[in-house]
Amino acid sequence: MDVKPSTEERVWAVLAHLSALAMGIGLPLPIVGWSQNRRKSNYIAFQSLQALGYQTLGYTIWLLVTLVFAVVSSIGFLASVQTIDSLEADLNAWTAAYSLFIFGLIALYFVPAILAAVACALG
Repeated sequence: MDVKPSTEERVWAVLAHLSALAMGIGLPLPIVGWSQNRRKSNYIAFQSLQALGYQTLGYTIWLLVTLVFAVVSSIGFLASVQTIDSLEADLNAWTAAYSLFIFGLIALYFVPAILAAVACALG
């Protein structure tokens, strides 16, 4: 007996998963979704807990990797600077690489949340 979730249940699940796009600020939405609906709908409670788990773990890992990369790349940058004349070019290259890495991490964090939201929207 496979019961399809109602439209309201799917909306709650989609919002819980899409709250990951707020990068840490969206954590209260899955908490509210779970606490308000844990006795009413197993589907909403389960999806809210999944979104909460993903966001807490994913955001923590994202912050740690970003911090480690910033420290390691800063040390590497300072070690690679040979002269004052090459400082500007080295700084531009470092900034470009660091920005590309951070935007890549953000994309990796967003993609699973968007896929989960689409899956919930489709039922």
